[in-house]
Amino acid sequence: MLGIIISCFEKDFKLPENANELLTNNSRKTWKLAKRFNGDYKMNMGDCFLSYRVTYSSKRNTTDNNSKNKDCGASMEARWNFHTNENGHFIKLEGENVKKAFNKKKDISISRF
Repeated sequence: MLGIIISCFEKDFKLPENANELLTNNSRKTWKLAKRFNGDYKMNMGDCFLSYRVTYSSKRNTTDNNSKNKDCGASMEARWNFHTNENGHFIKLEGENVKKAFNKKKDISISRF
């Protein structure tokens, strides 16, 4: 579920100085990642995908609401950080839950700006 990639393809995009505030509202901010309609097209997605919410805190913790929804699995709890490399700016998730959920040996970057 966290494999959703959000990207901005502006060639010279720079991460704003207040990116932390924008992501967390200086406390906690919950994001909805899916909509039923994309323009005039109805998207055929399951209940878990449509009800998925992820919350980022200014203390660099993140969690989702999977465990609160029927048959959606365990919630992901992780640490987050902004990460920049030659491919752009990302939100990087860190922690054993992340490695286990994605069957990886190292942390992952999930969102590209």
